[in-house]
Amino acid sequence: MNLGYYLSGYADGEGCFCISFNKSKRHRFGWDIRPSFSVSQNRDRAEILHEFRRYFSCGTIRPDRSDKTLKYEVRSIRDLVERVTPHFKEFPLISSKRKDFESLQKSAN
Repeated sequence: MNLGYYLSGYADGEGCFCISFNKSKRHRFGWDIRPSFSVSQNRDRAEILHEFRRYFSCGTIRPDRSDKTLKYEVRSIRDLVERVTPHFKEFPLISSKRKDFESLQKSAN
């Protein structure tokens, strides 16, 4: 089994490529723009989240209060650019989620 393809397939179904915008007085244009990649899973199947963390060597696993699951998340722009983006270029997504990844990729660079 090729773990890279497996993780991409998993992310294609359960992952999220997100760009959040928050008003901020500290930032030059008044907005904090934060890209992230995340995957959620029930606590009893958390081993896949740990596999993502080992594979990418970055990110955190934390409880997601909104639905009582666990979430693996990468928010560091450096990690997104140097670890996450190259992975999904080598092992591409096949669903329409690929467009979300491409948007994240543009915002992180």
